[in-house]
Amino acid sequence: MDGFVSRMTTELAKGAHCKSLISAVLQALFVAFAITSCARTGELGEARAWATPQGVNSIYAERADAGAPVVIRDAIKSGFDVVGFRSNSIEFKYAWVLLDDHANGVKTFPPRVGPVVTCVEVQVLIAREKVSSEVASYLRKDCA
Repeated sequence: MDGFVSRMTTELAKGAHCKSLISAVLQALFVAFAITSCARTGELGEARAWATPQGVNSIYAERADAGAPVVIRDAIKSGFDVVGFRSNSIEFKYAWVLLDDHANGVKTFPPRVGPVVTCVEVQVLIAREKVSSEVASYLRKDCA
């Protein structure tokens, strides 16, 4: 039986059908790699940006009650900086916001949970950190 399988494998490898199948598989893998590597917008391109505040939240979820804003640079080695504010939720202690320009818009976690932030805290954050204009507007909108 092993001899039969070996002969069939050899014969298939020699055939044009096998070569075209291998070529098609390699092309599909290349296209998939190109799409995932080059995508900068949309769900696929922004997955790392959306996952960063969620990952940070899982680390801070068990910590003491949120106090002053917490800035984390290169959060979970993602390349993104995040800030955590007290939240307006009983379930979540922090509301996390990505600060970076390259995040393509305002990214927050948890969904529908807003930060409880003073206007002074926002001004200090903007003065000390690199905060995108979109994020600055988002934080100024509801500051007290």
